[in-house]
Amino acid sequence: MPRKITKSLIPGAPTHHYTVEGTHPWDYHTTQEAAEKQAAELDAQDKGDAEGRR
Repeated sequence: MPRKITKSLIPGAPTHHYTVEGTHPWDYHTTQEAAEKQAAELDAQDKGDAEGRR
């Protein structure tokens, strides 16, 4: 299941922050592309972990 990406506007911040579900809130990205890349990497890691447990 793909991880959810949340877009939020932090008061006083110059731009939106994108966070990936399951990561620390301070681990944010300033572009959606970077957040999507991290989500894809984490999804692939989860899939590898699940296959390794079989």
